[in-house]
Amino acid sequence: MALLALDTAIRLIVGDPYPGATFLLLAVCGISLFPFLPDELGRFSLHLAVLPALAVGSFAILLTTVSLVGVRLTELSIRLAVLGLVALLVSVAGALRRRERAAQEASRWSPKEGLAIAALAGIFCVSLAAGWDVVDPFPPPGSDWGYYLLQADEIEAQGSLAPDNPYGVGEVRTLGSYPGVGAIYGSMRILDGVSSESFVRGLAVAVALTPLAIYAAVAALWGVGAGLVAAAAYAVAPTHLEPLYWHGLATTLGLLFLPLVVLALGLQYRGRRDLRVIGLLGFSLAAVAVMHSVSAGLVAVLLALILLGDVFGGLVARAGARSWWREGMAKQVLAGVAAGGVLGAGVIVQARQQAAELGSPVSYHFYDSDWLDSGTLEYYFSWPFLGLAAASLALVVWNRDLRRDRALVAVAGLMLSSILVSQLWRIHVAFEYRRVVYYIAPALVVMIGIAVARMRPRWLSVSVYVIAAAYIAHSSIGFRLPERVLEGGEERSETVDTLRELRVVLGEADADGRSLVVADGCLGVRVPYLVQWPTTIAFEDWQVGFTKLVPEARAAKSVLRGGPEGRRLAEELGVRYVLVDPRCTPNVEADLGGTTVFRGDELVILELTEPA
Repeated sequence: MALLALDTAIRLIVGDPYPGATFLLLAVCGISLFPFLPDELGRFSLHLAVLPALAVGSFAILLTTVSLVGVRLTELSIRLAVLGLVALLVSVAGALRRRERAAQEASRWSPKEGLAIAALAGIFCVSLAAGWDVVDPFPPPGSDWGYYLLQADEIEAQGSLAPDNPYGVGEVRTLGSYPGVGAIYGSMRILDGVSSESFVRGLAVAVALTPLAIYAAVAALWGVGAGLVAAAAYAVAPTHLEPLYWHGLATTLGLLFLPLVVLALGLQYRGRRDLRVIGLLGFSLAAVAVMHSVSAGLVAVLLALILLGDVFGGLVARAGARSWWREGMAKQVLAGVAAGGVLGAGVIVQARQQAAELGSPVSYHFYDSDWLDSGTLEYYFSWPFLGLAAASLALVVWNRDLRRDRALVAVAGLMLSSILVSQLWRIHVAFEYRRVVYYIAPALVVMIGIAVARMRPRWLSVSVYVIAAAYIAHSSIGFRLPERVLEGGEERSETVDTLRELRVVLGEADADGRSLVVADGCLGVRVPYLVQWPTTIAFEDWQVGFTKLVPEARAAKSVLRGGPEGRRLAEELGVRYVLVDPRCTPNVEADLGGTTVFRGDELVILELTEPA
């Protein structure tokens, strides 16, 4: 409540939206959930590590629900929603018997906790710096950032987490595919009043948060030492940093909650069946769903595997139905799913509405099922990381006590579910199969953390790990990272300024907005965000993902192919400008004709005949 009062006071004093308002409300939401955490998360360092996930997840679920019921998102409505949530949580927490004890445990301080927090801060800073080095300066690599920034601007303008795309031209014009990201970025536009362009650095922050969640999960189950080792291993893993190069923000935020799912399942496997653990599982399921539907799908496969394994185990043990239901995992997992359904009811409804609007997924034929080879493994993981993970896995399997730890079943289930999802093409289920590498990595670093922390002699295991981690960091991040971050980067290209100038040209030449811009898939959603003009993008079928988006993308591809058909279609659609990345679409001038008004290394602008 003190932070809410502080936010209100600052807003009244400043008189306008102020930078930092959203972060204050996020902190309020996260801290309000502390009384509901399992006792295993009672350490001060674990509270700090899990706070970002609690804050981001609860805030996103809350605003998704508020927006779904028709409340316009404004400064007042967002603050009132947070106030209502906090008041409810405080009331419920007051009824919990162990609230005072949990608070006392969380507030205890020791030198060991201080060292853990210092190490965790170092891991966070390294991960943040590595991400910052990639995404800064503007524009960052990839093109997906254009979608998130355009979505944020339109959420602020329309007051909804499912805004219409004012620059869309096809049957589907929604910008509501990622409500979790929209809740955070939209709130920052509304409450903080900052430019959406600054949000591109948000991915660097999101990348730095996942090691914290991994620390919280591993430390709660296997100790602080194992948690720090796992978090550090994940921070330098190439897989962890790879989404920075295509701006996979939703994927990264979906991964943030995966360790909490594993933690809740691990506690249940160890016999913890209380409401706090069930609540943690339910919250994690709702949070991963609001952030990234693909990650939620993989988690659903994980839960299905656990349920099937529990049923099979009951049959093998020949336990009676009542005994199996009372002592098995099924009851607890289903209770967690039910809790997630209640907490994320708004998220589920929003996802169903989105699915109805987008149509069915495209055929699995459009996705690369033959993606797994040595080059891919080296790119996503690197051989040193895979070697460290393989050695750790062997040590864990070799150790008799660890083999008997049922919490490891949750980690094994995550790896197995990732492998199964990568093979969904065999039953004709569409999925971007290579994405499973992102979900395998957390399971591998858990094994690394456990092995290093349990292997004896301790000095030898730590020494080997430090050398291996340093080598992996050298190849994935580079030892000159601090120097690069402090020096800053140079502007990557003149593409941004050129596209902004085109916005002015179009506004002067076509005040009625009747003409159309066509962009290739490499430029992507950067074009409508920067040009702010009706744009159709020549994405591949696998990039759009859903059947109702395919006709528009194919029409744009036909235009770029040129020839008589492409020119006829361009005239029919009223295309005024064609924008392509010459590295992806090299011969558009010869194929389509028209006048080249700009040519650079990363951008070609072609002007066609002015539409009548």
